[in-house]
Amino acid sequence: MLLLEFQPLFAEGLGRCTKVKIHLPLKKDATPFFCGPRRLSLHATQVLREVIDANVKDGVMFKVDYSEVASPCSLVPKKDGKHRLVVDYSTGLNERLEEPCYSLPLPEDIYAKLAGCKVFSILDFSNAYHQLELAEESKKYTTISTPFGLFRYNCLSQGLKTAVSDFQETAVLMLNDIPSASPYIDDVLVASKSVAEHTSHLKTVLGRIMDWGFRLNADKCKLYKSQIRFLGKLIDAQGVRPDPEKVAAIQSMPDPTDVSTLRSFLGLVNYYQQFIPSFRDLREPLDDLLKDGNKWEWSDPHQIAAQTIKEKLAQECLLTHYDPRLPIIVAADASQNGIGGVISHLLPDGQEKPIQFFSRALDSTQRKYDQTNKEALALVTAVKVFHRYLEGQKFTLLTDHKALLATFGNKKGLPILAANRLHRWALFLAAYNFDIKYKKTTEFGQADAVSRLIARTREIPELYEEEEDLDDAVFSDIMIKQIHQLPVTANEIIKAYETDEYGQTILKSLADGTRDSRFFVVNGIIMMNNRVYIPAVLRSRVLDQLHVGHNGITITKQLGRKHVYWPNITVDIEKMVNSCYSCIQLSKAPIKTTLASWPRSIKPGDRIHMDFAGPLLGKMFLVIVDSCSKWMDVHVLNAATSWTTILSVGRYIANNGVPRVVVTDNGCQFTSGEFSIFCQRYGITHVTSPVYHPQSNGQAERCVDIVKRYVKKRAIIDGPNLDLVECINEFLLCYRSTPSTATPGNVTPSIAHHGHELRTTMELLRPQLFDNLGPDDEMEAQFNAQYGAKPRNLGNGDRVYARKQKEKPWFEGIIHGRRGKKIFGVLDMDGKTHWMHTNNLIKRATLLPKDELVRDSPVTISISSSMLSGHVSPPSSPTAYQSPPAVTQKSPPPRRYPLRQRKQTQFLQPDSTKKSYD
Repeated sequence: MLLLEFQPLFAEGLGRCTKVKIHLPLKKDATPFFCGPRRLSLHATQVLREVIDANVKDGVMFKVDYSEVASPCSLVPKKDGKHRLVVDYSTGLNERLEEPCYSLPLPEDIYAKLAGCKVFSILDFSNAYHQLELAEESKKYTTISTPFGLFRYNCLSQGLKTAVSDFQETAVLMLNDIPSASPYIDDVLVASKSVAEHTSHLKTVLGRIMDWGFRLNADKCKLYKSQIRFLGKLIDAQGVRPDPEKVAAIQSMPDPTDVSTLRSFLGLVNYYQQFIPSFRDLREPLDDLLKDGNKWEWSDPHQIAAQTIKEKLAQECLLTHYDPRLPIIVAADASQNGIGGVISHLLPDGQEKPIQFFSRALDSTQRKYDQTNKEALALVTAVKVFHRYLEGQKFTLLTDHKALLATFGNKKGLPILAANRLHRWALFLAAYNFDIKYKKTTEFGQADAVSRLIARTREIPELYEEEEDLDDAVFSDIMIKQIHQLPVTANEIIKAYETDEYGQTILKSLADGTRDSRFFVVNGIIMMNNRVYIPAVLRSRVLDQLHVGHNGITITKQLGRKHVYWPNITVDIEKMVNSCYSCIQLSKAPIKTTLASWPRSIKPGDRIHMDFAGPLLGKMFLVIVDSCSKWMDVHVLNAATSWTTILSVGRYIANNGVPRVVVTDNGCQFTSGEFSIFCQRYGITHVTSPVYHPQSNGQAERCVDIVKRYVKKRAIIDGPNLDLVECINEFLLCYRSTPSTATPGNVTPSIAHHGHELRTTMELLRPQLFDNLGPDDEMEAQFNAQYGAKPRNLGNGDRVYARKQKEKPWFEGIIHGRRGKKIFGVLDMDGKTHWMHTNNLIKRATLLPKDELVRDSPVTISISSSMLSGHVSPPSSPTAYQSPPAVTQKSPPPRRYPLRQRKQTQFLQPDSTKKSYD
């Protein structure tokens, strides 16, 4: 009925949370990062294409043409035969994200809410992460690089270090006001005391999930169960116990063969240590094998320890549910080398049922405590470990050390003679509501056993700090890995012969008597010259055994030829060793290959190299060098972005022309879509150097080093007064004017690039030699003919009209100086001198004598020799106008044209009697 009522909640397809959007918090100093796609096999490439197409169709991601950030991706097979797309954000994004601020709940906190519950359900989100949408500004950081281009996530992606925290926080925000629901990542545990109550709880939870826009996976949801598996444990009305299936898998594991397999074994059983009171003592011999400097030697004590742990897990281990309504008892005890404790419920029938155990070893300082301090330490540590159960509750502390009753149980104050350490611990316990009671050691039970079983254990942190929570998926992955590491046995080989074609051929030839003399059978095993023939299905596991020491190809071959045989075993060993990931990661760098230099450039512009220098003094420097002429250009930038790079290269092209080839590294500024379009627009071939091999762009790298060294030297000289632009300009002028052995003919870059030397301050040292070639007569004649220009004769003393701008009126003046051929000095009526071009001057016409008497009688103009030379003394008073001395007028030259005879205009007199006028 619930499935029908909430049918949209279990529909196919992705849901989408409508209440929150996820923001990815980047660190303040985060820089862009870009990692290209990984190479995949042809089959994997096709599968990746299908997975991405499906994600695009579902709206999980979308294609983009350009991104400054990108991470590679790969495929991981799932149990149902499908593949999961996994993004490797460890290549850049994860280290730039802030640490997650929301932690997962402890399993014990969830179990503590299950007291009295008898009906359980687990709700599983379908593709949980993909149902949380990312904020727009965060989507660009999730871009992935594939062989088919760039794709960007719309929603939360697996692989992000904040993904688990973000989803858990969202789930808690959604269900925090529903006490019966306990979210843990993509699972929600719903627990109730009756079926009717459980139905009501489920409706509330399902309604809330549907209201938030999520969808559930109906195949993985488990409803109305009296016993349910959750977080690797079995939960029912009685309490929590280990999952029998997981325990059976641990019991079937073989004994460890090296440190690696021992760590895996302890990692598995450590998940269930809370069910084993004496776990720390039992694993003590195994811990000794993990210590640095100890030689691996599996002996009887180690065998007994591993077997005992397996047997303890096989026993009925039940931890009861925490119930705040029942009395709580905390018992703790100490031995010479360790402390231990247990928190229990006192049931109505008088029985004590454990809720949780803890144990740990004492460090070197704590071992020197007297017994009173050790016992007190055990009590204080137990209260700290079980704090989440004890805060706000009345409980009973049990100890077998009577002296602590006066220290921790005296309500009248602490004893005066108590040690300072005991004072501090007593003050700590005073914050809790408890009664302390004494029990004889013979009656103390589990707490005493836990502490006394700890002997000579290594110093390790407390249980609640070391414990590592594993979900079902992680647990299953560990189990699969462990089973794959099992050694191949003779029984498995004999059984595999039944389906092995080559093995059946050998056995048949032996039965027919046509066998190869090298083969024979011993107890069902086919032998070839004392080597065991391995059937095909077991060869990969045998290869792993041969390579367990991660030796090289030669040693692994020798080991294989000594023990096993199958056709082409040598080839298989070579392939296996060459594909070993750990060996590849730690292998030495190969011998350098022969040098492959760039082809020699014939002329400037054939190829240029570019790279960024900096950040240096808060700036970035784009360095461009021509491979032929070694002409260098440096652009000072505030930020190295694609746009600033394109603008700088555009200025270089405007000054030097379009290059045929541009060589850069794989910086995001050069691999962006904008830069690619820019190169296509100008017909430029863009070549990038291999990743992590800057030598391929060596010319740019060398120039970057030169620029950085020069700037640093100038910074030492000029200090804070350094002007970077001026500094770079001086450097470029010097560099371009200095002969180079790398240019054709060992000339300067300026000659190789532009065909002439640049004029520098060094030219001031040479005597000035001017070559007077005279005017360009041809150009002058062409100009004069085109514009009808005529020569104008002006000289000192000529009266003119002058005008500085077209908008301003003409003013009167007298020429009294000259510069060159066309520039004249004009003295205005205020005594100021204006230097004007001939085209801005009009010569004033000669006046008639009558007019001259009227207008010029008060003015007497005199031209002195100083005026003729172009130098005029200013007037004695700038405010009073002084009439120039009189000038003797020359007789005008004869008129070239006859005088015009002006007649009065005759206007038409209209006549109304006439119809027309001839």
